[in-house]
Amino acid sequence: MDNSHLAYSWAKSIVDSIALALNFVIILSNARVLRKLPHTSVLIFTLCCSDSLALINSWILTTTHLIRNSLEYDKKLCQVHAFLITGGCLLSINLCSVLTFLHYKMIVHSQKVTTKFLVASMSMATFVGFVVAGLPFLLGSQNVSYAMQPSGDDCTSQWHGRDPETLVLVISAIAILAVPLAGMGFAYYQIYRKVSTTFEAFKRVKTFSYESSSQSVPGRTSVAMKSNGSGRSRSLISPTKETKSEEEDKQMKLLVQSLAIVGVFVVGWAPYFTFAMMEVISGVAQATELEFAADFVMQLNFVANPIVILVFDEDIRNNVLGKKKKECPSFEEGLVGAPNGAVTLK
Repeated sequence: MDNSHLAYSWAKSIVDSIALALNFVIILSNARVLRKLPHTSVLIFTLCCSDSLALINSWILTTTHLIRNSLEYDKKLCQVHAFLITGGCLLSINLCSVLTFLHYKMIVHSQKVTTKFLVASMSMATFVGFVVAGLPFLLGSQNVSYAMQPSGDDCTSQWHGRDPETLVLVISAIAILAVPLAGMGFAYYQIYRKVSTTFEAFKRVKTFSYESSSQSVPGRTSVAMKSNGSGRSRSLISPTKETKSEEEDKQMKLLVQSLAIVGVFVVGWAPYFTFAMMEVISGVAQATELEFAADFVMQLNFVANPIVILVFDEDIRNNVLGKKKKECPSFEEGLVGAPNGAVTLK
C-alpha cells in the first residue's frame, strides 16, 4: 500500500473501532431489558445493531489490509462483505424512516404505537433492505455488481456500472434512499405544524368568568358559561400551567429526539449519497480522493449516532449508566388524543 492508502486505512480502522465500541456498549447494556424499553427506544436499539453489522464488515476489510500491508482481497469474500454492508446500511435508512413515521403517528395523529405494528414495521424494513442488497446474487451478477472500490477499503456496488443487472441494484438502492428522505421531509413538516398549533392553542387558553361564579377544582380551573338561549350553564375546563408545560415538554422531547437521530444520520450520509449519484449520472468512476472523503464522513457518522442516542434517549442512557428507570409513562404512553386534536397527557 502507498502512504495515502495506509493513512486512510489507519484512520478508518480507528474510527470504526470507536464506533463499534460505542454501539456495543448500547447493545449489551440494553439487550437484557429490551422488553421493558419504549417502542421508539427498541427501534433505536435495532438501529445500533444494523449500524454494527455494517461496521463489523468494514472493520474486517480495513484491518485485513493493514495486517497484510496489501489491498489484495478475496473476490468472493468481498462480495459477502458488500452484501452485508449494503444490507446493514439500507436497513439503517429504513429504520430511520420507521422512527420518523412512529413519531408522526404519535404527534400528528395522536395514535398509540402497538407492539404488533412495531414488529411488522421493523420486519418489513429488514426484508426490503436485504432483498435489495441480495439482488446481485439473485440475478447472478455479483461478479460485476459488487467489487472493491478504488480506496481499497470498501466493497460496495459499482455505482457507475451500466450493465442491466447492476442498474437494477443501483436504482433500487437509490429509491430506498430518495423515497424515505422525501417522506421524512413531509413528516417533519407535519410534525412541526402540529407542535406549533398545539403551542399556540395553549397560549390562547384563558379563563373567563361570566354570570355564574367559577368553582375550584384541584389541578384545574372550572369556568361557568351560559349556553345560547337555554338558560343553562356549562363548565369549561382549562388546563393548568403545569399540565401545559408537561404536554409541551413531551411533544418537544419527541420532536428533538427524532430530529437529532435522523438528522445526524442524513447529514452523515449526504456526502456518500452525492458521490454515488455523481457516478450514476456520469457513468464513470470518480476520483479516489472523493471516495475517501465521502466514505470517511460516513464512518464519522457511525461514531456520532450512538453519542446522539445516549444524549437524547433517556431510557437507553439510564440502562448504559445502570440507573433505575423512574416509574412514569414513556413518551408514547403519555400521549393520547384529545377531542380538539391536541396531544395531551393521560
